[in-house]
Amino acid sequence: MANLNVSNKLVVSEGKRLSGMVDTNHLQMFLQESPEKFNKVLTMAFASRNIQSNPLLELTEGRGKVRFLEGNTDFWTWDQQITPRPAVVVENVESSTTPGIDKTSFKIKLDQDWFSQGETITTDKELLIRVSQLVAPYKESNGWVYTVDLLTDNANDFYPTSYLQPGTEYVRMFGVYGEEASQATQLNFEGNIKLMNSLPDMIRKQHTVTGYVEDRVLTVSSAIVDPKTNQVVELSDSKWISRAEVKFWKEVNEEKENSLFYSRGSSHIRGESGYAVRTSYGFKQQLDWGHVESYNTFSEKLLREFLMDVFFGRVSSKNRNVVLLTGEYGFMLFDDAFKRATNGFFMNSDKFVTGSGMDMGYGFQFTKYYTINGGTITLKHLPSLDTRITNTMRSKKTGYPKESATFYILDLSGEAADNLWMVKQRDSLHYGYIIGTRAPWPLKGGQISNAKDGYTMIARDRIGLHIEDVSMTGKLVLSENS
Repeated sequence: MANLNVSNKLVVSEGKRLSGMVDTNHLQMFLQESPEKFNKVLTMAFASRNIQSNPLLELTEGRGKVRFLEGNTDFWTWDQQITPRPAVVVENVESSTTPGIDKTSFKIKLDQDWFSQGETITTDKELLIRVSQLVAPYKESNGWVYTVDLLTDNANDFYPTSYLQPGTEYVRMFGVYGEEASQATQLNFEGNIKLMNSLPDMIRKQHTVTGYVEDRVLTVSSAIVDPKTNQVVELSDSKWISRAEVKFWKEVNEEKENSLFYSRGSSHIRGESGYAVRTSYGFKQQLDWGHVESYNTFSEKLLREFLMDVFFGRVSSKNRNVVLLTGEYGFMLFDDAFKRATNGFFMNSDKFVTGSGMDMGYGFQFTKYYTINGGTITLKHLPSLDTRITNTMRSKKTGYPKESATFYILDLSGEAADNLWMVKQRDSLHYGYIIGTRAPWPLKGGQISNAKDGYTMIARDRIGLHIEDVSMTGKLVLSENS
């Protein structure tokens, strides 16, 4: 039976190899002049048949979000915009226990040259202080010293010394100036830092198919869809690929997905030829530089407040389209959390009870959360988080792989949709066949490369992952502590 992926206009079906399935309409032969297109079609085909789930490949290459390196380079750089933060007190430079009393000036030492003379600043909006126009701020060792005045007409008022202690944050409110003033508030621009990443060296895969391989194929066809009924009305350009090759490319894509996700940057290891083998920064390592928090109990409140920490004041809640990448245990925790959150609410039985009489079914699962003001949070399964590799990776609390209960947060709304990209060189995917007495297509005579009863498939590619702004990402990790 064929499954339709309407958004990509593809129909994928599986069956026996037919006589008309020859090399001229083999999927690889049809797309050999455009390997990038071949890989994208395979990614979409696998997704449409639920053969494989590779979220990072689907979110990048599957959506056409690929950046190609130009010229003879494996490196790319970009500017990371740094959002202005409050100025922070680095030292209490006031000896008075009642600073500002009798309308006197006093001093405050901050870590940034952030405020202009005449500006009103505050850490508590019930108490405002103004940077003196008579004494300019000056640099002193590890900070900037501002002479300030308390905004009050009461001579008995003074400024709390607790607000002059290290770590206290100050922000600008407004500027106020008298007649014939020549001073004014100044602009503070967001800062930038320059970051760099590079392509890793090759991912290579090789597999030999024997002459006794099962004779089944996957067919990929273009579909014309009726926009009113969303039904297929015509199929065209049908191409095919053997199931042995499907498995081969499935494993190639799995290794690509693992590389994009788990790779950690290094350049000191050596290959068989003696050359250095370079690896790049993967998704997991890059998210370690974003917002990371551990939790003991997953809840709706925990998730809501964590997302506020990541996005508050940066992305409006109504425009947040957040994807949570997690494992099977994370799906269960998410579902449990929102079943607790909805406990006591009336729900129509037709939403989760099916059938009748002695043939009834019960069950429902939460996989999406609508936040305040219209944002959405959607779960997406990351199968690699569920792989049982070693016992040391298992959680003491759950008995399952630790990563299965981890939530990786991506915002894919608005401008943030451009936050995640695959990076590669043009035509970096290379693949081919070493033909024996069998080939991917029916072989009846012709040249062969060896006498083996089978054929060998080889593929190589080089891909990296680019996250424009890691501060727009987050990670929730199940704590192993009680």
